[in-house]
Amino acid sequence: MSTMRKYGLVIDTEAIGKGMYNLIEERGQDAIVAFGMLPAEVMEMLERLIREKVINTAAGQYGLQSDEIELYVDEKKIKEIVNDITHQVCVEIYRAASAAGKMMV
Repeated sequence: MSTMRKYGLVIDTEAIGKGMYNLIEERGQDAIVAFGMLPAEVMEMLERLIREKVINTAAGQYGLQSDEIELYVDEKKIKEIVNDITHQVCVEIYRAASAAGKMMV
């Protein structure tokens, strides 16, 4: 199991990556991944969900609602965290595709 422990979070990037690859396959976009790319709309969804989860987790740690903590969010830091987690999930998406024998590159 590939787990990312960073920013006070524990993220099972392997499970997320496998789930994202399954979603990509269901949408018939696995050929895009086979050539080393990822569908833009899937990546946008992933980044949005990670951002929401990070903010909700931070809010919960302070006993706040996510909309209450939004006023105090450092957008630059959130972007850095989201990018870092997204990168690790992308690695796991490619690993899942490779394990399925679907990578061409």
